[in-house]
Amino acid sequence: MRYAVLDGCPVPRPLYPILKKLKKETGCTYNSLYRGDDVAGILHRYGKHTQRELYETLPPGMANPPDRGTHILRGDGVVGKLFAKLKFWQCGIDLDDAYVDDVIAAAAEHGWELYRPYSSGSEYHHLNFASKPRRWKAFFHHVFGPKKKPHAVHKPRRRKPKAKAPVHVHPSALSNQGAKFIAGFEGFRADAYWDQWGSVWTIGFGHTGGVRPGEKVTKEQALKVLREDAATAGQAVKDLVDVELSQKQFDALVSFCFNLGGGALAESTLLKKLNRGDYKGAQHQFGRWVHAGGQVLPGLVKRRAAEARLFGGGSY
Repeated sequence: MRYAVLDGCPVPRPLYPILKKLKKETGCTYNSLYRGDDVAGILHRYGKHTQRELYETLPPGMANPPDRGTHILRGDGVVGKLFAKLKFWQCGIDLDDAYVDDVIAAAAEHGWELYRPYSSGSEYHHLNFASKPRRWKAFFHHVFGPKKKPHAVHKPRRRKPKAKAPVHVHPSALSNQGAKFIAGFEGFRADAYWDQWGSVWTIGFGHTGGVRPGEKVTKEQALKVLREDAATAGQAVKDLVDVELSQKQFDALVSFCFNLGGGALAESTLLKKLNRGDYKGAQHQFGRWVHAGGQVLPGLVKRRAAEARLFGGGSY
């Protein structure tokens, strides 16, 4: 298991984007997430302790033994069978009491069920997911990028042909025209600049990864980088959409995700209508995503209109 860090707390990487989104929406602070022996170095760096250390130093009954508990992904008889290995999404979540109800409500808006597994008043702050959060892969890919498959050499073997189940056909990648379409809205900067909004060095068509002051880039180079950056948005579209897409429909959705994030598509009525086969209804939903900071932005109105037109078969 690999871990990310949120509020100084190690957390299983697949769960990190979900908890990060809830933090952004509620302003909560996480006090404890995963605290197994394997992340002792991370915990100590932030002045925190492993489950074993808490058990050995706190008064009896204040902490679970180091062989059970959701904070080390082991069943305690309440969440999971005693000593059983738990799934990443069953990791215990501790936060301030004042945020508990807000976080539960925010999770419910996304179709995620958080609950308090322990009736004790002292454990009011402890939450767990009742089931694997829906669309978690889309959130994960949006934050960490698609999983890279290792190259493998297979010996050819004769097999009897099997009837293939029908698959939903998606274009393999963003087209050159689609990349230029996105670039037209992102704006080009040949010299690296400090983006005060995102607090990060930026260059080309909004690229931020590893940019250093003084860097320069051509439009051709920036367009190539944009296509690489858009791969995460493309993967989100592939993961979320269950119906066939034309290249123009795929490119329009990639532009949407590139601008707003895969999480926006995952929770949208646009996606629900599209996966029901209502292409026309999905096209009309683009126009709803034009707000930022509670205000309608003309730039977003223009971009959503162009994406909707492209989705409907219009020109790039």
